[in-house]
Amino acid sequence: MWAGERRAPAADRTITCAAEIYLLCLYGRVEWVAAKQDGRRNGGLSRAIEQLRHERNILYSTLLCQEPLIIAGVQQVLDALHGTYVMGIVTSSEQDHFALIHQTTGLLPYFRFVLTAGDYTHSKPHPEPYLLAVERSGCRKEECLVIEDSERGLTAARKLDSGASWCRGMSKFL
Repeated sequence: MWAGERRAPAADRTITCAAEIYLLCLYGRVEWVAAKQDGRRNGGLSRAIEQLRHERNILYSTLLCQEPLIIAGVQQVLDALHGTYVMGIVTSSEQDHFALIHQTTGLLPYFRFVLTAGDYTHSKPHPEPYLLAVERSGCRKEECLVIEDSERGLTAARKLDSGASWCRGMSKFL
């Protein structure tokens, strides 16, 4: 999807929309609603977006099943932390993609809770996912440490309005 007159292919597809809608779409799934509304006014943009999202999700699901996605050493770190710290996963992934990633990892028992995109309304960089994680953890914000692999996630962590700590983590799947 490209704003205004700037066009470039996304695979073999191009969608043109208003610049403000394009910028909104960069910040998470909730903003796709704005693009859909814009599409109702602008002749079928909504259908084109939904078709591309569907095609993207199929390709992504296929890629997730092609190779193991665990970083070396992760299980040892989780072994050391488990039972001492409350751990949870906060991801912008959809539940089905998350399930594909972890269907064979054996890592989920280490975590008290998992929050995926369907568990909250506002995606990262909004702080809502982490606020919900704090609630689920039973801890105070200032007792929490967020380990992130994306700028959007770091922005969300910084917006917690408390003494919560955060750091940039690995840029690959766990």
